[in-house]
Amino acid sequence: MEKYITKQEYREWKGVDLDQELHDLDDGSNKAKRFIKQVTDWCSDYLQAKFRAFELEDWPEAGDPTDAILTEKRQRLFREGVAEQIEFILSNGNVAQNAGINIDTGLITDLSKVELSRSARNKFHLAGFCNI
Repeated sequence: MEKYITKQEYREWKGVDLDQELHDLDDGSNKAKRFIKQVTDWCSDYLQAKFRAFELEDWPEAGDPTDAILTEKRQRLFREGVAEQIEFILSNGNVAQNAGINIDTGLITDLSKVELSRSARNKFHLAGFCNI
């Protein structure tokens, strides 16, 4: 299972086309992929910093045994949690600001002002990544 969800998966899960929702900045064709990667990395960093959970580098390669650090169920729940976090960011304010993107330069700056949504937290909790 891939660590990053795709914009097609997000559309299937949430019914939202990220290409339509996100602002065009410096690279319109990659905006959804870049946004998904940034949110995924932010979720991983958040879980690591707050709960000493896994790091994305621990994501098993195809063919790893099922008793790897991240079982398929935990991987699925992490990916679903990322989708929930993306939905939260899209629903709560300026997407570019929440994504840590500087509108003037189009550069990604930081995600420090983004909160973890309750629904993402629930998915991460079910996967055993946090104890809240």
